[in-house]
Amino acid sequence: MARACLFAGLAFSNTKTALAHSLSYHFTLNYGVPHGIACSFTLPMVMQSAIGCSDDCDATLARIFGPDLDKGVQSLADLLNRLGVSTQPRDHGLQNPSEWKDLLDDALQGERGLNFIGKRTPSLEAAA
Repeated sequence: MARACLFAGLAFSNTKTALAHSLSYHFTLNYGVPHGIACSFTLPMVMQSAIGCSDDCDATLARIFGPDLDKGVQSLADLLNRLGVSTQPRDHGLQNPSEWKDLLDDALQGERGLNFIGKRTPSLEAAA
């Protein structure tokens, strides 16, 4: 575990994190959601919004999830749900859709959001 943490830290220091990480801070700080859960529950939404934005990213996702990337998004959501992690922001404390919009705007404008290759999409908007 220590070795995995070291490698993750080295990777983050070179590539930085992106949108899911940026979104997570609000949930941890304001709603007490554990950091790992806060980082993970938006991953299907984030993945969906990244599909089609980069051939390299799509190819990497296809190696992990198979050629049907929309099915991959659902598989990721299903995995999280089987682990007891809802993929809905409201289930992690955020009840106001305008708060989600503001959070998303802030996250996309910050350093980690600028490191995100995807686009703001209806799937992210509909998450709240």
